[in-house]
Amino acid sequence: MPLSVQCPHCGRRFEAADTLAGQPVKCACGQVVQVGAASAPVDFFAEELGARDNPLLAETPAEWAKATGAPPEIAAQIEKRMAKKLTSNSSFMMAVTGGVIALMLIIGLLAFWLGSH
Repeated sequence: MPLSVQCPHCGRRFEAADTLAGQPVKCACGQVVQVGAASAPVDFFAEELGARDNPLLAETPAEWAKATGAPPEIAAQIEKRMAKKLTSNSSFMMAVTGGVIALMLIIGLLAFWLGSH
């Protein structure tokens, strides 16, 4: 199973053959990167799940589903649960906007009242 490597210099991710575990390899940016050792638990789970990629390195639910072989519907459900709820943010913004408008109205009325006296 190929080992996932990330260059600490440029951030590029690439795969190296498992025979290169613990050895230095050259990244496309020209820097030398040390290939880490294979993780026995990850390899075991990858074999059991039939995973093609390392699911622990997935950055999105869709990548995780692809790596584990899970159906895309599972990824969609996970993304739906993880989605931020916009109702609380929009309610907060409406309250702030209302407060600013009310404050401006009070300042305008106060300026009008002070100007007339």
